[in-house]
Amino acid sequence: MNNDSTTKILTCIICPNSCRISLTYDPDTQEITSIHGALCKKGKDWVEQELFKPMRTLCSSIRITGGREPLASIRTTKAVSLSSIKELMELIKASSIKAPVEIGQVVLSEPLGLDCDVIITRGVDRL
Repeated sequence: MNNDSTTKILTCIICPNSCRISLTYDPDTQEITSIHGALCKKGKDWVEQELFKPMRTLCSSIRITGGREPLASIRTTKAVSLSSIKELMELIKASSIKAPVEIGQVVLSEPLGLDCDVIITRGVDRL
C-alpha cells in the first residue's frame, strides 16, 4: 500500500441499507486499495463514483415572467458532474421564461454542453 493513501468512511445512499463503507484509496492513482462494509456491488460502484467523479441531480427554480407565480421548480433530467453545478446555477439564475409553463417542458436543452436537459417540475399559468 502507498504511504500516501487516504482513509474515508462514507454512508451509501443507493438503497435503504445505508451501508457505512470504509475505504482506503490512493488519491494520485484514484485506486481504491481496500473497501469494507458494502453489502452489495452497488455500494462499491457508488463509492468509486462519489470519490472520483461525484454526480448530482440538480433541483432548483427559475424565474417566470407574466405568470401567476414568480418561480417554477426545475430539475435536470440526469445527474451532472458536481463540478458543473455552480456554473449551471449561474446560468439558471440569469434565465427567465414566459408563462405559461407545463410540467416536463424543457427550459434549457443541454446547458453548458451537459448530457441532460433542465425541465419544469411545477406548471405555472399566465396572469
